[in-house]
Amino acid sequence: MTIATWNINGMQARLGFVRHWLAARGPDLALLQELKVPDDRFPHDELREAGTVYEEVNLALNPDQWPKVEELTGGERITPVTVQDGEVEVGFHGVG
Repeated sequence: MTIATWNINGMQARLGFVRHWLAARGPDLALLQELKVPDDRFPHDELREAGTVYEEVNLALNPDQWPKVEELTGGERITPVTVQDGEVEVGFHGVG
């Protein structure tokens, strides 16, 4: 399994490059941070047309979604790392 991550810092400004990057690298799972676009303006259709399936899992708002992350990674063992108020925590509620 190939997992790629990118702090994109603005989805709309980089959509063309995102499409190219996803097509060229072909990750099984892509984690994008700092999208800076509300859900109603997220380019779902453009990515779907490029063959990319998009599903948002916002762990900051919904920490109970860790099982969804495990499902998306095909059950691969993951070790989440979170940073809150300058404190780094390895593992999250029994995961990792």
